[in-house]
Amino acid sequence: MQENEAQKTLFNVPIKKIEEEIEIYHDEVYDNKNRPFGHQFLIIPTRSKDIFNEMLTGIRKDYKADNLTINWKKLRETSNINRNLVAKDWLQLLYNATHNSPIKFLKINREIIKSKDSLGIKIGSIFIKSIHEMSDDFWLHVERSEDRTKRKYETLLKWGVKGCLHFFFNPTFTNYSKILVKRFYTDGEVFGKVKLSKSRIFERLENEIRDYIKFDRNIDITKIMKSQDKTAEVNFEELTDIILGATCYLCGSENKTEWKDKIVAPLKKIYIKKERGKNIEKSGHYRNFSLSYCDVKSLNFNDWNIALNNKNQNNIFQLPLNF
Repeated sequence: MQENEAQKTLFNVPIKKIEEEIEIYHDEVYDNKNRPFGHQFLIIPTRSKDIFNEMLTGIRKDYKADNLTINWKKLRETSNINRNLVAKDWLQLLYNATHNSPIKFLKINREIIKSKDSLGIKIGSIFIKSIHEMSDDFWLHVERSEDRTKRKYETLLKWGVKGCLHFFFNPTFTNYSKILVKRFYTDGEVFGKVKLSKSRIFERLENEIRDYIKFDRNIDITKIMKSQDKTAEVNFEELTDIILGATCYLCGSENKTEWKDKIVAPLKKIYIKKERGKNIEKSGHYRNFSLSYCDVKSLNFNDWNIALNNKNQNNIFQLPLNF
């Protein structure tokens, strides 16, 4: 008993273990000279959906952006500034929502929204230099090159989901005991609007995932189309897009600008916590975020670090992640 209590104190894990139902929101980015290919995941407990969406919607109303699409590619320095302000405040809200503490939010009418517990929200990314670096050898039985590319896409997606779930919810390091993945949402134009295979992703994951992770028997890949009707799912998918764009900006080779630096500052505060080493175990963001880069030749997953300048990504492989 004393040894178990000491271990829990070491990792700052409460004694009480909880079971959680979650939804996963997904977006992807394609590689070019400034960024690698990657998948972005936003994980939201079903218990937190309503309050988190109320806060996101409150920020929209603050800037009269009720029907505005919040999309990284649409951010501009001097036009539609309200989109930039919403994106920045969303990332600040994300900083608080991924912290292991209750959250308080002040709406424009001075009404205060409070959560009883932490929202339990997680963010995870997985990148490779290029999808073309994944060898065709494993998929030689797939005749069409387009289908082989699709299989590569699905494989990296599966790796990302598996890695995030193991990292975020491992009972040895966290206060979770069981996780049920209820739903999986993705951008409506994912992979050029090509239908992804539920069986090749989730049915295979069921055979690979650890015993504290379960998938809902009816889980499917649900596409969220762009819409002026900002439902919770649309808001969460747009937030996933902003996280992905901000991550590529922070860690990739895109030229840095002062106005974008201000937008991504809250996310940067999360990512730089990786530099604490073992001291990160004392952080309120411990195991609530993951930013990994895969060497496809060795299948090693490593931290992808923030670019200190536009050319520092020559040394992208850093500390190994413990999934």
